[in-house]
Amino acid sequence: MKTLLNIRKSGARKTSIAIIQMFICSSVAFAQHINVGKMRDISVSATSTEVYDAKEAFKKVIGMLDLKDSKASVTLCTSLIGAPGIPKVNIARLPKPESSSILDRNRALGAFFKKGLADFEYLDQPATHRNTEIFRSVKALTNQFTPGASRTIIIIESDFISSGHVAEFFDYQDDPSSLMNDFDKIIAAFKADSDLPDLTGAEVILVTPGDTEIAYWSVKWWQKA
Repeated sequence: MKTLLNIRKSGARKTSIAIIQMFICSSVAFAQHINVGKMRDISVSATSTEVYDAKEAFKKVIGMLDLKDSKASVTLCTSLIGAPGIPKVNIARLPKPESSSILDRNRALGAFFKKGLADFEYLDQPATHRNTEIFRSVKALTNQFTPGASRTIIIIESDFISSGHVAEFFDYQDDPSSLMNDFDKIIAAFKADSDLPDLTGAEVILVTPGDTEIAYWSVKWWQKA
């Protein structure tokens, strides 16, 4: 297990990307099935300085899959964090080719891209709530994945400041680093609330503005989780 922390700059905005790689398929081209999850946090604190470009975000995710010469099937799930009610999961599916017809494959890709882009555009919603039940949202999304996939990628775009009835990270604003001291206590609270999502074998990408100390330590907490 290896954790990589990569700091990238995009214009004047600094973005921290933490990639937890527990399993990496040797070649996407030979993958039988790929599960992909994209989650966007629309809570008030997470969207205060963010500019979301659905087309660019979708293009980057598709670029990770290298579908041009691949015969893989794909389940692409998208969901919001910080939205009221039960997390809604939108799903775009690319079926495995049933023949060697290039025309049929291109038609399937076209339909998949159209639905996937529409789902990414759905993620562009204004902030209305403060609560961010991240674990619940991740579990709702992963429950829609196709079992037995050869590759699973989950991209979570958030400030990772969990806020809700289970855990309130804002309580640590005066001493954000103490989040790590209470790690076991917070995890126990999440487990008592519901079963935690099983991310075994997944590539989990955490994308965050990382522009406050509480956000920085929140990301560190989720990396450990």
